[in-house]
Parts: sequence; structure tokens; C-alpha cells
Amino acid sequence: MTTKPSIAIIGAGHAGLILALGLQDKGYQVTLVSDRTPEQIATGRVTSTQLLYPAARGIEREMGLDFWQESAPAGEDLTVTVAGPDGGLDFTWTAPYRPGPAASVDYRVRIPFWMNTFRRRGGRLLIASAGVAELESLAASHDLTIMSTGKGEIGKLFEKDKARCTYDTPQRYIAAVYVDGLQTPQRIATEITVIPGIGEFFFLPVLTITGPANLLMFEGRMGGPMDCWDGIDTPADYLRQAKTLVSKFMPWNADRVADVTVTDDNAVLRGCYPPTVRKPVATLPSGRKVLGMADLVVLNDPITGEGANNAVKCAKTYLEAIVEQGGDPFDEAWMNRTFDAYWEYAQWATAYTNIQLEGPQHVRDLVRAGTQSQTIRQWHTDSRSYPEDFFPAWADVDEAHALIAKHTAPAVAGS
Repeated sequence: MTTKPSIAIIGAGHAGLILALGLQDKGYQVTLVSDRTPEQIATGRVTSTQLLYPAARGIEREMGLDFWQESAPAGEDLTVTVAGPDGGLDFTWTAPYRPGPAASVDYRVRIPFWMNTFRRRGGRLLIASAGVAELESLAASHDLTIMSTGKGEIGKLFEKDKARCTYDTPQRYIAAVYVDGLQTPQRIATEITVIPGIGEFFFLPVLTITGPANLLMFEGRMGGPMDCWDGIDTPADYLRQAKTLVSKFMPWNADRVADVTVTDDNAVLRGCYPPTVRKPVATLPSGRKVLGMADLVVLNDPITGEGANNAVKCAKTYLEAIVEQGGDPFDEAWMNRTFDAYWEYAQWATAYTNIQLEGPQHVRDLVRAGTQSQTIRQWHTDSRSYPEDFFPAWADVDEAHALIAKHTAPAVAGS
């Protein structure tokens, strides 16, 4: 019986763990490296938020990794709201997720459980802050080394792909807090509210370390009135600022947040980063090659919620490529082909997200058209699972208005 190749994965995040567990299930020898223990992650501060759309949830379910299918509160619908220039509500519409709901599981719940599952199934879990020396050692002792984290000096080994990067600076300042007590509709929705020229609000049902709750997330345009989180450090400060912003920019929701409380003292985050695409292969000082994956090589702004979905689909693509390669070497050409297969999907998520950040008039027209067309509402909702389906309308003015004209009264276009 032929021994399967040995794989090292640095970074126990969403993508790295799906890949590690998937390879483990197929009999590969996998070493997983994390800079924190499962216990440290579970008891630490929130470092990222995530929302999985139906397609990505389906992949996890098929792999036997959706351990929260029954316990995570389901976002049955997508609700999109846009504020008017007078500070009031301009319009809102709702459409169901298909073929099933979206869901969010706090990484402080998901990641430790998956790490312990990997270890319990016989996987080798190393707790270390890997630098170049450690990476060299892993690359020398494994047939393939993959990086799914950009932390520290090793992340700098991956060159920025300037041809695929739209931005050099952050486009939004992001803040989030997990809360109890948010008033929610009978059919639970993931809610997006756009304040034109200022930023975006998100209300999401989540499963966190204390149980079912909700996420309040704020994306403020840099330098604008929602870029206001400097000096906000304590949970009480986060909560006070969150309520202030809701009352100021979407007062129709002020009563819903009036009595919310923070789920736990670590349930807050803030920060910003530039959306970035990097070249997928890094060369170590020894000449050995390392393959990058997920957020390390394609990092999108969270405005569209595609990040975690990208992670799932990247892991699936890499898993299939590794299995298909069999016993053949994982050389640089294979690494580039494998990333290119993922980029076939990720390019659309990246383009969709970057265009959403700019909010051009034809995109605003497409969103408004959802008020008159169930077909367009459903197109917005379904395409979040498959971002390629947003195109060409999302990127082309004429295509956008042709789609609007096909499904609505002509007066909607350009309104």
C-alpha cells in the first residue's frame, strides 16, 4: 500500500481546519500549526466575524463538519435597507436564502471544536508561533506545506499581486459586538442597512460561546462619521457607541437595540485592513516552495460577507487538487494551477466586494429594483452563494439597466 503524502498546514483558521480535517478523513498525514491552543481561542477576544451562505454551509455539511446545523440560529432571509438623505428610511426589501438559511458561528466556538476534533482523530497539532526557521523545518519534513495565516514575518514572504489589487489602503473601519436582547422579527434575517456615503450596518443572528445571540457590525467609510472607534476599548464603551450610531443613522431601529447587553467581555473587535490579493507561492531562503491559501492570498473587505465563504471554497478546491495529484510532486507549477482553480471562483467574490465598496449608481439602481421585483430580490440573495452570478450586471451599467428593465417598471432605472 502506497503511503500518502504528508501535509503541513500553518494556521488553524476556517480554511486551514477544513483542509486539515478533509485530508485527515482521506487518510493523509497532516500536521496543523496554531499559535494558540483551543482553550486560548475559546476564552480570548473575538478576532473575526463570519457568515456562511447556503452553498458554503452545504460544503461543510457534505464533509461532515457542520456540527452546528441544529444549534446555530438560522438566518432564513436577507433583508436589505437603504437610508434616505433626510436620515429616514428610504426603502427596504426581504428575500429568503435558498436552498436553506445562512448561519454564523463565532470562531471562538467553531475553531476550538474543530481543533479538538482534528486532535481526537489522531492529527498532529503543534502550538507554536511559526517563523521562517520553523517553516523551513516543516517544508523539509513534509511533501507539501500550506500557509493559511499571514501573521508575523512569514506572511511577508507572499508578494502582493499588484495587477489584481484595487486598493492600497483600508476602505472601511470595522467594529463589532455580540449582544443579547436584540428585538428580532419572527422570521430571523441577516440584515444589511446602507447609509449612502457613510457606511453600512449589519445585524446577524449568531451562535457564540454563551449561546444564540446577535452580532452588531459597523463598517464606516474611512474619515467619515462612522469612523469613530478610536479610544473605544471596554465592552461598555462598545455598547454605548453601537447604540449611539444606530440611533443617529437608523433611528427606526433604535428601540430594537435599547435593551441589548454584551454577551461577554471578549465579544468585541475593531480595526481595518486593505483588501489585498497576493501571489500564491512563496520561496523560502532554502529555495523550498510554500503555497498560500484563503485570506492570506485573497483578502476581501467584509462588506459582502464573502470571507468565510471564500475560506470554505478555497479549502474544498485545495483538497480536491491534493487528492487528484496522488503521489506526484507538489511543485511550483502544481501550486500555481491549484490557486488558479480557486481564483476562478475568488475573482468574482473579489470583484463583487470591491464594486460594492464603491457603490456606483448602477449598483444602487440594482438594489433599489429589489423593491419592485421579487426576481431581482432573489437574484441578490442567491448570488451571495455564487458571486459570479452577479455579473455582468454588477460591473456594467448597460447590463444592469437591461436587467432592471426586464423585471421592473422602467422608472426604477436611474432613480
